[in-house]
Amino acid sequence: MASTDLWLVETAPAGQPGGEPAGRHHPHRRVDWARTAPGRLTMILLVIVALGGATGLAQFLAWSQRSALVHGMATGSSPLGLSALDIYRSLSDADATVASDFLIGGTGDPELRRRYLTDVVKAAEAINVAAGAVDSGSAAAQELATLNIHLPMYTGLVESARSISRQGHALGAAYLRESSALMRNTLLPAAQRLYDTDKGGLASAQRRASAVPWVVVLMVLGTIGALVLAQRRLARMTKRRLNWGLLAATAATVACLAVTVAATVTARDNLEEGRRHGSEDVQILAEARTAALQARADEALTLVARGGGRDFEEHYQAAMARLDGLLAQAEADVSDAALQRTVRIVRQQVRTWAGLHRKIRDLDDHGQYTDAVKLATSQDAGGITIAYLRLHDALDREIAQRNTIFADTAEQARRAIVWWGAGALALTLIQLLGAALGLQRRIAEYR
Repeated sequence: MASTDLWLVETAPAGQPGGEPAGRHHPHRRVDWARTAPGRLTMILLVIVALGGATGLAQFLAWSQRSALVHGMATGSSPLGLSALDIYRSLSDADATVASDFLIGGTGDPELRRRYLTDVVKAAEAINVAAGAVDSGSAAAQELATLNIHLPMYTGLVESARSISRQGHALGAAYLRESSALMRNTLLPAAQRLYDTDKGGLASAQRRASAVPWVVVLMVLGTIGALVLAQRRLARMTKRRLNWGLLAATAATVACLAVTVAATVTARDNLEEGRRHGSEDVQILAEARTAALQARADEALTLVARGGGRDFEEHYQAAMARLDGLLAQAEADVSDAALQRTVRIVRQQVRTWAGLHRKIRDLDDHGQYTDAVKLATSQDAGGITIAYLRLHDALDREIAQRNTIFADTAEQARRAIVWWGAGALALTLIQLLGAALGLQRRIAEYR
């Protein structure tokens, strides 16, 4: 009897005295379920869904990051880069224009006065636009602060020079030289550093936007491998060679890899084209335009100095040599026929300008100052002013055209990335749905 009672206690059902507490599942039962065919299939499904979801998330993050980078380029590289170019051009032109104005007494030509004031207003507007695109405390913000502080000082010196010159005092030329020194030693270097800051950021953005997304590629390859292994395992378990759901999921994942590679190659090619035919050309042309502006100002300041402008003449010669070298480089490097024609036209205007400048120097050196000033400020069709304006306007047009080319190619790269994002999302959903349907049907067969 005692042995019988002991057997009853040991085999009491769960929830009864001496038995396993009600509602508690033994861990061995979960292990046993995982070893069954439906359990193994369910675990395979969970692994594939987790890999597919993680891959889709990685693609979304890569797509959103690259889309933001290229969007910044497509809007004109960036507000900071365009503003820096506008600041530099406007300030350089203002310096050259006010120097030319002084050759006719500083009371001047209403057109020159209007051009100078327009340049100052454009520079101030570009500084305000750039200020909205930088973080406070950054290096770019410091350069903008320098420009904001010294631009009013420059215009004040110019107005003082004009006022004194109108009274017939030679001291006006000293104020003009002081204003030009402030422009060249402080304002223009700050604008150049501002442009260099943006140029470095643009180059970094181009590299990141065109790089192969290796994390995404490896995750997609891992998902493909998991799907292939799942199909092999399922074939051994069910004795069926094909599972149409898993086959569709595998095809969708392979297509997703193809879309990723194609979008990356397309975006890289577009950005490379934009760099070669856009940003690089803009840099050379902008430097050539700056050299021309500096040479024009130096030419006028040499005459304003009335025999004491040797330094300005040396600066003029250096600027013209740099201008000719940049144009020669542009003509040799570019493959765009239209740009080559423009560069040849500009070089012809430079030669015309240089020939007239030699006549100006010859007249001035031989005491014919009035004739030298007249030749330097002549508005005749074959005069030096017309030659300068033609080359300046031609460079302006080409810079605008190259910026448009860069923006267009960046926009094409952005479209490729957008299609990548949309295609990757759709294919990821197909992959997850195919895997779920393909394995769920097999799991249901065991119920």
